[in-house]
Amino acid sequence: MDLRTGSDYQAVVVQLKTLLNLQKRSQAENQRVRRKRLEIDMENVNEKDCKEYRAILNELWNIIENSIKKSAANTLPQKKKMRVIEDIAHTDAATKKLRKDIQTLGKWYRRLRKNKEKGISYQEVEELEHFIEPLKNQ
Repeated sequence: MDLRTGSDYQAVVVQLKTLLNLQKRSQAENQRVRRKRLEIDMENVNEKDCKEYRAILNELWNIIENSIKKSAANTLPQKKKMRVIEDIAHTDAATKKLRKDIQTLGKWYRRLRKNKEKGISYQEVEELEHFIEPLKNQ
């Protein structure tokens, strides 16, 4: 006698759940799933396509990055920036001239460094001497 059921019948009941009926999709759902899928024909992709793809990705990434920066700037607290250099409009004429001379010297330095191997022309040497001469007297 079976202790669980209290009867002398030995019966086995098996119920299998496969959940197959839950996995069936409607035709509309199948079309939506297919639309999301991206299939690339790698055999026919050339280098031009890859370069265009990278350019588009870079452009999109720049848009995303700028959007993140703008939203962060609009919502997060920021440190106040200290003005290191005062505005040129509020300085005297001597300071303006000094800043302009320093800027011109920087241009000459970059030009000379760029043309170091080629050398500079006689006319350029004269221009530089003409610019430096008044600076020596200050």
